[in-house]
Amino acid sequence: MLKVMIAPVTRFQQNCSIVWCDETMEGTAVDPGGDFDMLKEAIAQQGIKVTKVLLTHGHVDHASAAGTMADHYRVKIEGPHRDDLFLIEGLPGSGRKYNFPAYKPFVPDRWLEGGEQVTLGNLTFDVVHCPGHTPGHVVFVHKPSKVAFVGDVLFRNMVVPVHSVLKPRDNLSPAPLKPPRSEPYPWMPFVWIGVAALLAIGAWTAVVLLARRAAAASAPKPAIPPDERFRKAVAAARSWAQLADAVREYIGATTKTTTEVLAQTSSSLLDEVLHQGDLEKFSPWGPRPGDLRALKMRALELIVESSEEVAA
Repeated sequence: MLKVMIAPVTRFQQNCSIVWCDETMEGTAVDPGGDFDMLKEAIAQQGIKVTKVLLTHGHVDHASAAGTMADHYRVKIEGPHRDDLFLIEGLPGSGRKYNFPAYKPFVPDRWLEGGEQVTLGNLTFDVVHCPGHTPGHVVFVHKPSKVAFVGDVLFRNMVVPVHSVLKPRDNLSPAPLKPPRSEPYPWMPFVWIGVAALLAIGAWTAVVLLARRAAAASAPKPAIPPDERFRKAVAAARSWAQLADAVREYIGATTKTTTEVLAQTSSSLLDEVLHQGDLEKFSPWGPRPGDLRALKMRALELIVESSEEVAA
């Protein structure tokens, strides 16, 4: 099965894709344009065995670190198309122009043509030659997953130029006039009046319902004890971050101190919950693998056996 992790690199924040086969753990980096030490750490954390380096095109922010990566892992570089050779030969100069680190120069071991395929473990990618952004730009398509690594062929919110479909010898003279025809009775104004009346009725109905709901919401509600709120929040948690937020809210809602709460359970439990939540919120690689359901059951050990709690 195809696995992908996106790692923005260089000051251009170019999306380098770390791609691997989860059956063989063979993987690659598509367009390692820079920040090689960060990429190397991410690859090691996932336990990936790098077997090749793939390039979509030869621009400095997509290809600069390819030689260094290939030399480090002792693998070959595949792609792009041969028409990007002049860009790859000019990478040292382009790197100096944009203050990139000095990476190892290289020439790809395999130039790719449209219609060819590249393999990665049990995965097969079709190669599509897409000249335009650069003459030798290629795209890697994994059809079973409906995933494509497009380099700079597509951008978010890109504007595609539209060209006229008229040919040079097309006849541009006006079409001949047709005789007038009788028009049906204009019922549409009455239809729109009816639609407007229905919309007005709906709007007034919504105003009345919203006013009743606001009145009901403003009515005082019985306070729910913190331990009951905590149990509901733990049961509803679907991620590490939600579980960590529930724990923080519960500790803040009790009258006992954090030390007193920790005395009732293991401090490692609290550390694990909060650490996993922070990793999910702030780490680009997400939380460590773990059993969320089991940790939710253990989190209920934090409930203090006391009636002295602050109602929310």
